[in-house]
Amino acid sequence: MSLFCRVPRVDGRAGWVYSLALGIASLLLAVPSPAQAAAPDLVVLGANVDESSPEAGEAFGFVATVHNQGDAQSGVTTVRCLRSTNSTITTADALQGTEAVGPRDPNTNHVATIRLTAPAAVGTYYYGACVDGVPGESDRANNCSASVEVQVLAQGDGTGGDGPVRPTVTSVQVVSDPGADGRHLAGETIEVEVRFSVGIQVDRFASLTLAKPPWS
Repeated sequence: MSLFCRVPRVDGRAGWVYSLALGIASLLLAVPSPAQAAAPDLVVLGANVDESSPEAGEAFGFVATVHNQGDAQSGVTTVRCLRSTNSTITTADALQGTEAVGPRDPNTNHVATIRLTAPAAVGTYYYGACVDGVPGESDRANNCSASVEVQVLAQGDGTGGDGPVRPTVTSVQVVSDPGADGRHLAGETIEVEVRFSVGIQVDRFASLTLAKPPWS
């Protein structure tokens, strides 16, 4: 392609200057832009917990997946579990735990598992994770996960408030008398005593009547 093209003369010299300008502009438009360099791009997916209603101070597990969706290997980094009072997870939220992440090839994952302790205060919390940016990363604005909601309950309280306390079974015993042969007959009704404790009150009991299945 020539840098020059003929146009109708304006006053002689002005026409050639105009032609030169057009040629340079055409050349610049025809030069392809350089290809974008390959780069890693880390995101955090699938944040979840193994207990969504722990009691205050109870241990529970958190899991999240660090994924390299870029087209180059990522360097060594760290994924951080964070706790928030709202559903948006950012690096400014309360740090709960960390795990090292080694180099990740494109389209590969690192599954992080972190043990946590529920806060002492009853209420609703949100947990998520952010992965630290790596050198050359193409986008660092997508390095935090969505959140998972956790309801922290009062210790020993199955409702997190003034509701009923969860009982603890201490023993189960058949108390009805067997037949003359020492056995209960098929289809017979038997009485079972279940002892349990509730809070600091222990050894309450209840009697349940159960019908034995005819095939037993």
